[in-house]
This record gives sequence, C-alpha cells and structure tokens, in this order.
Amino acid sequence: MEIYPYIDTSIIKDYESQAIHFALSGKRSFPNKIEIDVTGSSRSKSSICFNVLPGKSVKEDIIVKKYILKERSIEAIFDRRYYSEMAQSPDHLIFLSTLVHLQKMIYIYLCYEFGLSMKLEENEKLKIWPTNININMPKMITKNEDISQIINIKNLRKAGPKTYFGKCESSIDDIVTISADALVYVI
Repeated sequence: MEIYPYIDTSIIKDYESQAIHFALSGKRSFPNKIEIDVTGSSRSKSSICFNVLPGKSVKEDIIVKKYILKERSIEAIFDRRYYSEMAQSPDHLIFLSTLVHLQKMIYIYLCYEFGLSMKLEENEKLKIWPTNININMPKMITKNEDISQIINIKNLRKAGPKTYFGKCESSIDDIVTISADALVYVI
C-alpha cells in the first residue's frame, strides 16, 4: 500500500531495511581518526612525585607530543623526564606514571567517543574509577623520547543512565602491558 501516490515506497523500505540492519549489526558510528598535537601546551604534561624512603623523592614527568584517536583506540607519543634522590636508581619509566597517563588517555578517548569537548582545562565531564588493574612489566623501559602508549578499548557497555563499564588493554612500547576495567560516570 502506498503512503502517498508521489512517493516510491520501495525507496523507503530499502532505507528502513538498511537502518534496521545497521542497528542490529552492532556497528557504531565513530568520528574520523584524528591526531591532536599537544606539544608545549598545558594539556601535554602528567606528573607524579612520591617517596619510598623519607627525604628521597622520585618524580617523573610525561610530556605528550600527540594523541592519535580512532575507533576504540588511542595512542600517545611522549617523552619522559625522570628525577630521583635515591642512590643508584636507574632512569626508567615508572609504572605509576603509566597508570596516571592511562586514566588521562581514557578520559580523552571517552570524550572523543561520546562527542564531548576534549578541552582538558574545562570542567570535568567524566569520572573514571578503575576496578581491576593488571600490570606486566618484564623489563624496564629506559628510553626517554618517542615512547608509544596504546590503549585498545575491548568492551564498553552502558550500565545505567549515566554510567558505563569498560575494559581496555594498554601497551607501552610493546614491553609493558596493562589490562584494566573501570566504571565511568558521565557528569
């Protein structure tokens, strides 16, 4: 039965069929791949400072050059600066730095996927609470420049009106691996 005599309903049925097929296929519509150059900006730096022994500070800065975002993946290319007051402490990437950076990268990625502003100096848009973290560090990373940290989102599902639960895997220069689960709350 024709809806209107001047509309070819076979066209509507084709589009409707395509829309239903797309919806049931589980395919998501992502923005295009983007590269964000953050060199020299306040958004480029993450730092940690702690002490293992009193008066013996250890500090590391991660200075990101760029982020590359695409469907269910984010990569950061960064340099690092290591400072230690501890005796005979080799200059190496601190696993705690990678965890802090992992959370920042997930924040940026989720803003990208959810279509939120990625301006980090604005009010927070998301809260991310890790619930399970596994780290495998078979050897130290002593490289200081052009280090790559990649995160692949393995699962992201809606758990409530403003909450999501996700799983990811991260690799730093194909040496250190991190798998993590997290609860995400959209503010």
